[in-house]
Amino acid sequence: MISRSVAAAMLLLPLGVVAAGARPGARAVSAAMVGGRGSHQKAAAKQPAQPATAEIYGTVFNPDGFGVAGAQVSVRLHPPAQAQSKAPRAMRLRTNAIGEFVARVPAGAADYDLSISARGYQSTTARVHVYGDEKETIFLHLKPSGRHRKKG
Repeated sequence: MISRSVAAAMLLLPLGVVAAGARPGARAVSAAMVGGRGSHQKAAAKQPAQPATAEIYGTVFNPDGFGVAGAQVSVRLHPPAQAQSKAPRAMRLRTNAIGEFVARVPAGAADYDLSISARGYQSTTARVHVYGDEKETIFLHLKPSGRHRKKG
């Protein structure tokens, strides 16, 4: 039999996660298995609701097809007059080691302007339309700026 405090702690674990300190070979426990019918609904109801968001996933590539690490990405609602109090004026991000970024924006139909810049490349812009609370994906290709020429 599981004590109530252990059962309550297990309700907070994601499905399939074994509690820390569990004996080797212990099964993963779900809220439904511990608390019986309806327990997971009560636990979920107590957690604050997360605001609905959409995600803009992007990858920035160089002319050779490799991701550009550390590129600066600015995300703005278009047109700016549509900006709502809950939407930030501009979001600034950097790409990761393989040129990827994720911008989380408020859910709902809206257009976003992306500005991308990186040292040694020409800046570029793009527009992404978000339809609701889904994921939009964009691939951006940068051109060399011509300022950093190879010696030959």
